[in-house]
Amino acid sequence: MFVNEQFYHIYNRGVDKRKIFQSPDDYERFIKSLFYFNDINILGGLHLGDLKIGASGPGPDSRERLVDIIAWCLMPNHFHLILRQRQDGGVSKFLQKLVSGYTTYFNIKNDRSGVLLQGAFKSKHIQTDSYLMHAVRYVHLNPVAIIEPQWETRGIKDWKGALKFLDLYRWSSHSDYTGVENFSSLIHKEHLPHYSTLTRNYVQFLSQWLLKNRWFERFRT
Repeated sequence: MFVNEQFYHIYNRGVDKRKIFQSPDDYERFIKSLFYFNDINILGGLHLGDLKIGASGPGPDSRERLVDIIAWCLMPNHFHLILRQRQDGGVSKFLQKLVSGYTTYFNIKNDRSGVLLQGAFKSKHIQTDSYLMHAVRYVHLNPVAIIEPQWETRGIKDWKGALKFLDLYRWSSHSDYTGVENFSSLIHKEHLPHYSTLTRNYVQFLSQWLLKNRWFERFRT
C-alpha cells in the first residue's frame, strides 16, 4: 500500500529490455502524459490535445494532482520517477493511466500489440531524508550510462564530461534543479527537505556521488 505524503521511487523498463522511447516525439509524449494524467479528474485515454509543457508551464494549474513528481528521468529502455502520494491510491492510479496511455500510443504508432513494459511497475518506499536525497541524485545521474555504461560499479571517470552531458540531456528533471527551466511545470521539488539549499548547491550535491561506496545497490533496476 502507498501512503499519503510518503515518497516512492518508481521504475520500470521495456519488456525484453526493448527501447520504449525511439524518437524525440516518444519522449515528449511521455512527458506530456506525466503532466496530463496526474489529475484525479482525468480518467485516461489516448488523446492529449494540444497541451503545452515547457518552462512557462501550461497556464493556471487547475488539476487535482494524484502525486507530486519530485524528480524524473527517461532512458531509452526504462524510466525513473520519484513521487510523493497526495491522494489515496494516487501512485497506483497515476501509473495505471500513464502506462496504459503511453502503451496505447506506442502500439498504434508502431503497428504492434501487447504489453510494452516489463510487468507491474517496481517501487521502493523512501523512508528517510538521506535516502530521498540520494534517490534524487541517482535518478538524475542515470543518463551517464549512455556515455559511461559502467558508471554505477566503476564510478564516473570523466566528471566534467558527465556533467556537461547531463546539462544537455533534456529527458530528465536535472536541468530544472540546476536552475535552467526545462519541463519545470512537472515537478514539485519544494517537498524535498531543505530544497532551497539543495538548489543552490545542487552540482556539489550531485558530485558527492563519487564519495559513496556502492550505495547504488539500493536503487538499481
